[in-house]
Amino acid sequence: MSDQYDIFDNLNSYLNADDDVDFAEDELEAECRNLDDQVPDPDEIPPPIKQKRAAKGTQVTTAKPEPAPVPRRRSQRLTAAATEAESTDDEGLSSGSTTSLLGPSSSHSSLKSQPSEVRSVDLSGDDLDEQLKEVQRQYDLIFNNPACTGQDKRYFAGLKRRFQTMLKRKNSPRGRSATFMQDFESLKETLYNICINWNLMAARSVASRSTSNGSIGDGRSTRRARRQQQLEVINLVDSPALILPGTINLDSDEDDVAPAASNRSANLSFDSENYEVSLKIKWEGKIERFSHRKFQKFGDLIAVLAERAGADPSHVVLDLDERIIEPDDTPDSIGYRISQFIAGRVVRGELAEVFAKKKKSNATGLTSKAQRPKDANEIALKVQSDRWKKPLEVKIRKDNKMMILIIKCAEELKCQPGDIKLSFDGDPVALDSTPVDLELEGGEILDLRFLKG
Repeated sequence: MSDQYDIFDNLNSYLNADDDVDFAEDELEAECRNLDDQVPDPDEIPPPIKQKRAAKGTQVTTAKPEPAPVPRRRSQRLTAAATEAESTDDEGLSSGSTTSLLGPSSSHSSLKSQPSEVRSVDLSGDDLDEQLKEVQRQYDLIFNNPACTGQDKRYFAGLKRRFQTMLKRKNSPRGRSATFMQDFESLKETLYNICINWNLMAARSVASRSTSNGSIGDGRSTRRARRQQQLEVINLVDSPALILPGTINLDSDEDDVAPAASNRSANLSFDSENYEVSLKIKWEGKIERFSHRKFQKFGDLIAVLAERAGADPSHVVLDLDERIIEPDDTPDSIGYRISQFIAGRVVRGELAEVFAKKKKSNATGLTSKAQRPKDANEIALKVQSDRWKKPLEVKIRKDNKMMILIIKCAEELKCQPGDIKLSFDGDPVALDSTPVDLELEGGEILDLRFLKG
């Protein structure tokens, strides 16, 4: 027994010691308040709702459960805090300060969740409207040119869908997402590159410049100044020869004295057929762009690349889809599209000599493997002139216009298409005629004549 009393005495002395357990009064009060908030008063607990059984055939309606009431002590504390916040706000407003000292968590309004803002792009701006007008203008230039859209119909159909989708997204509030401007910039850059590659912007600028010049009103002083200029400047070179009455003109070739203005207009019409194409060449690990005409031979580009690399032109290799591009090929003959890439490189060492010999004999492995098939609708015509002995052999499709034949001859002779003229059996060849209209079947000889010099 004595041992048991000793144990309890030690335990009581341990529990009564003040040095071992020390609680702060503030912490005890805070803990008591939290416990009071969690335990509701018995008077405030609503009695359970008893449901009565309804008779058969009647519909039972259950009352919606009412929200649990706020405990009395907690509601009193929240009311006191709200009153203190209002008094503090009034003091801050009277002293010129609009900031509450209680912070955002001291009132009932802060307990409500703030509505989340919808991430959207503001599309109501003058700058964006101007950009849309510019993109619409470039879109019209591209799709109003059948020569442009006819190269790759599948590619341009997808581009058309992208443009129409972009317009729908711009007009729809749901389409104004954060990625709208990125997609719009990508589409704008694509349309701009196509217009530059097809030289569509230059044609429009020339037309707009001529329209603006013609729309300016001519005043009386302007007309007088123009009459004076016409009297002062007389061009005797381009004017036709003076024919006196009673004389016979032995010069029956009136086409030799063609005005310079007609030649310029003819060259403009030829440019619409022999437009410039942007070639994308993979050269030494980089992608380079070169402007090349549709019927211009690749030999000119090979010479430029060889001169820049310091190599022989016969050592420069260009291939497209495992097919070697020959110097006599053109973008039209290989069916080049703006979405394709041409691989280019320089062959060096012993392999270069072997390749040069095979290139001269036109018997390389790749060309024999993937040689372009012959077109049954293509014929070869011969063009002769007094400036060379051996006639030129030019290939043309039966459904092509004779304008294409003149362009190919001009590319071969390094001259302007408007400076030459073709005739067959003594009759001039019309530009819009075809070999079928002239009953040409291949092997016929046409006469070429220079209009200048």
